[in-house]
Amino acid sequence: MKSFGRICTLILAVIFATSVAFAQSSHGAMAGSVTDPTGAVIPGAKVVLTEEATGVKSETVSTSSGDYRFNELPVGSYTVTVTAGGFSTSTATGVQVTVNSTSSLNVKLAIGSQTENVTVDASGLRLETESSDVGGVVSN
Repeated sequence: MKSFGRICTLILAVIFATSVAFAQSSHGAMAGSVTDPTGAVIPGAKVVLTEEATGVKSETVSTSSGDYRFNELPVGSYTVTVTAGGFSTSTATGVQVTVNSTSSLNVKLAIGSQTENVTVDASGLRLETESSDVGGVVSN
């Protein structure tokens, strides 16, 4: 009977060790700041993130220092729309979020009404400036 208890303990230890080994994240993050043309921060700007493949939206508001952040995002391509009172709406498309990294997108809003739109295509490669983590996508 003692050997049965040892075998159960050994099996549980192996299961725990393998679950910890596979606990890697398959998500990324996005962060940046919202400023006006002079570089002054814009607090309270509404930042809407739309996953292009699914249409799922997330939103946040820039902090008093003009910063915003989205954590635990599925990898993929996103459209970022930023609005604030007294400024034109800015839209960036093709912003990539990759595994275990933080994509950086700083937005500069032009002075104007919210009916004006500025669209930026961000589908090119981005330089990682938020962290030194290295990640990649592994496929079959």
